[in-house]
Amino acid sequence: MHHANPHPMRRPDRAASEDFARRTANEAPYGTLVTASASAEPYGTPVSPVIEDDKIYFHAATGAGRKFENLTSNPRCSMVFVSMTEPDEPAFSMNYRTAVFEGRATLVTDEIEKMHALWLIGARWAGSQPIAKRRAYIEGDMARCDVWRIDVDVISGKTREMRR
Repeated sequence: MHHANPHPMRRPDRAASEDFARRTANEAPYGTLVTASASAEPYGTPVSPVIEDDKIYFHAATGAGRKFENLTSNPRCSMVFVSMTEPDEPAFSMNYRTAVFEGRATLVTDEIEKMHALWLIGARWAGSQPIAKRRAYIEGDMARCDVWRIDVDVISGKTREMRR
């Protein structure tokens, strides 16, 4: 269930629908995972996520690094997507399509869910590779990577597009 964003948008005229936000996220070349440490140090890093219903899956190095430390101590996080940017020089502005998904991250420990997530990630980011090749890669990668799931509770989209 999605909750209203508790932080109203400064420019509500630029707000877009949840469907728009989902399309934007699926068209974006990557997502930026935004986390904070236990001491509130912010950290953002690009990842190659996949969205399924109200879940976002992404993979990372096993049990190490700032992502792991931050999400383990503070599972609240967000994922930012930008699918289009285009300068509008006469208006001294920028056209864009963005989406922000907020939720709580959990390390996927169930092997079946982890395999499912890696299949989704492989289909999204290496879909042109033969299935046998993807299977071999995933089977080799299972032990060498962590998969995280974000259970999404807030989705927002924002756009400014050229008035043609």
